[in-house]
Amino acid sequence: MFFIPLSFSYSISALVGAALGRGDIKRAKEVIYLVFAISFVFVLGMFFTVEINTQQIVSMYTGQENSEIDEKTATNLQVYAYVFVLDSI
Repeated sequence: MFFIPLSFSYSISALVGAALGRGDIKRAKEVIYLVFAISFVFVLGMFFTVEINTQQIVSMYTGQENSEIDEKTATNLQVYAYVFVLDSI
């Protein structure tokens, strides 16, 4: 999950660098706002996907349902989803 928003940051650096190299500050700002909006929408989509499907995601890896390990893992995954949103900003 972490690497997809990271790819947005890599692409934005190249696009902003190219715009600034041409001396086009307005275009550089437009690229920043556009990529920020796209990245934020994507991260929100990932957040809600994890929040809604936490138990199913955990059970795919553990092969169990309603065990103590699943409950703790699901809680950790939900906390990570919140941190993921904050980290993307």
